[in-house]
Amino acid sequence: MTSTRIGKTYSYKNAIAQRERFFKSSLKEYGARRNHVIPPNHENVSLLSAAHRYLILLEEETARAAMASHPFYKVEKFVQEVYWRLYWKSWLELRPVIWAQYLENCENLKSSLASGMKKRIEKIESGNSGVAVMDYISDELTRTGYIHNHARMWFASYWVHHESLPWELGADFFEKHLLDADPASNTLSWRWVTGIQTPGKTYRVRASNIRKFLESSIFNECLSGIEHIGNLSDPAPPAEVPPKIEVAKISGQWSDELSGENLTRCGLWIHGEDCSLEQSDLREFKFAGIFAGGSCVNPEASPKVHDFQKSALSDAAVRASVHWNCPNTIRDCEILNSDLVSWAKNLGIENIVVIEPKVGYLGRILTQTEAGLNSEGISLLRVRRSSDRTWINSASSGFFKFWQNQKQSLESQ
Repeated sequence: MTSTRIGKTYSYKNAIAQRERFFKSSLKEYGARRNHVIPPNHENVSLLSAAHRYLILLEEETARAAMASHPFYKVEKFVQEVYWRLYWKSWLELRPVIWAQYLENCENLKSSLASGMKKRIEKIESGNSGVAVMDYISDELTRTGYIHNHARMWFASYWVHHESLPWELGADFFEKHLLDADPASNTLSWRWVTGIQTPGKTYRVRASNIRKFLESSIFNECLSGIEHIGNLSDPAPPAEVPPKIEVAKISGQWSDELSGENLTRCGLWIHGEDCSLEQSDLREFKFAGIFAGGSCVNPEASPKVHDFQKSALSDAAVRASVHWNCPNTIRDCEILNSDLVSWAKNLGIENIVVIEPKVGYLGRILTQTEAGLNSEGISLLRVRRSSDRTWINSASSGFFKFWQNQKQSLESQ
């Protein structure tokens, strides 16, 4: 079952083992085979996206490891795909209004859905749409927490263009079940399929494309009765073209701005969005204790998603405790004010350092928590990885300009 193989990426040690297995068995053929959907084990793709989502593995670490294992021309496509996820995160960081609008639209849609549309959504999500291949995708998603990226595109296009359902609710369905769902990659990919991320470019699923790339020798029954997919006329452009969004620049404090003076009795807070802080600019600092907690996933996500994040955090806390030679505390909850305050006071901590989370669910937690800490006389020092600032400020335009900059940097190292 797919979830078993992805489950091995809960820890850094097993994520490394999964990456090495993929590099040895499939990396050289990735460019030619990556679009093929081969359930249940998906041997032709890395299955590292969940490890990258929680930064169990850093994207740049995986990119460098790939380049060290094979000549660059053989791994460029894989490295490029790794950087797509990094680009999406950076792009959304400059345009947080997109995320705020998505959340607002989701809430409004859920409260105003017509009963017929609501029932149709329930059927599709439960694998009872009547279209076998889409029902298989839905079942694999809810059962394992993973579906191949090409299958995600098929399903999203079917949802939006054939069923005429709101893209926001499809993105919400993915968010609740994908182990690797982050606000940027998930939201922006659904916007792209719909035709509003890149105006004039809409992804349309075709029966011929499904037949070409789905492993039919195993799932031939899924391919019956799909001829009507893609026979609809091309969709009209979205009725409303989003206004041009002013792009910000990211600065924010970082370790070179943190002195020994303001780090007196300092603790480190690790949250679900960054589980490898011993591989950050903070690695040389000294901390009195490690606190691990804070959910970065959809509050309504499946138990599989919450369990994955909890395991990632626990593993991160243990590694951090060894690296900094200090005790760790792990809390599995969303609002952490009282837990953080109690932890800090027990250890005599006056300042807590935390990596600034990307745009998403965790930001709201951080704002509430910071206010609670300040009221108790405890400072929260919000910092960014130095590499994040560079990537974010490079994502003001399209991916391929971003990629050329990153490629040049990778090749020069």
